[in-house]
Amino acid sequence: VYPYNYLLCVRMGDIAMEERLNRVSEEKAAIEKLSWRWCDRGLALAAMYGPLKMLRTNLLSGKSPRDALENWEEYVGWHFWNPCNQAKLVELYARNGDYDKAIKALRLIKGRDHYEQAKLVLGRIGEEEAVISIPSGMLQEHRRP
Repeated sequence: VYPYNYLLCVRMGDIAMEERLNRVSEEKAAIEKLSWRWCDRGLALAAMYGPLKMLRTNLLSGKSPRDALENWEEYVGWHFWNPCNQAKLVELYARNGDYDKAIKALRLIKGRDHYEQAKLVLGRIGEEEAVISIPSGMLQEHRRP
């Protein structure tokens, strides 16, 4: 196995993340550490490779939603017009409580791939926070009292 191939790093990091879900809590930390190692190795080889940035964002999400958002914003600043990237921004903005930015990102992809899924994610997160509801066909924001 050639560890200096960023594609291998993505695959190994993803496998570790998947395995973490199937393990007992004592093993999860060790497996997550392995995923971090592969992710860091891959990013050292290809700093702006999307799947590696997504892996890092997902790893950061469990520790610091703000750091996850900053990591993904850095990537989206470089690869802006991909609807999948904007959809992930919608989710991350919502998880960080910035619903105005989440709605703006969602509007950028209206009518494109990933719009419906991003809208559902935004609505689900907003409902969990009792902040936002998205009726079909329109965006409507509700402020906390």
